[in-house]
Formats: sequence, C-alpha cells, structure tokens
Amino acid sequence: MRHRWKDIAFDTVNTCALVCLMIVTLYPFLHVLAYSLNDAVDSMRGDLTFFPANLRCPTTRSSSGMTHWLTPRL
Repeated sequence: MRHRWKDIAFDTVNTCALVCLMIVTLYPFLHVLAYSLNDAVDSMRGDLTFFPANLRCPTTRSSSGMTHWLTPRL
C-alpha cells in the first residue's frame, strides 16, 4: 500500500501529540516520586532535579519494621 503525504503528515502530527500528552501525564508522577525519595531539606530549598541529590527513602524505612500485620491472630 502506498502512503500518501496526508497519511504521513497525520501520523507525524498524531505521534507528536501523543508524545506530548504522555509527557504531560507522567510529569506529575515523576515530580511526586522525586519529592518522596529526596531529603526533606533539599525539597524545602527547591533543589530538586529529575535525579535526587540525596537519595533517601524514609517512607519505606519507617514501614519496613512493621511486620506485626503479617503474624496471624488466633
């Protein structure tokens, strides 16, 4: 099947629009993930980038010691 210039133009515009939509949709999740994995002092200063400077995971550290919910209650 031969592709006409209209088909190629539509595919190009459609791909660009969907990539932009994907970036706009994923950015808030990446932003929240960077805040949750970064040190609180860096977050308050606003020194956040895509990769956190001081990688810390306080939420998993505090909940990892909670194993009492795994034991059965009789």
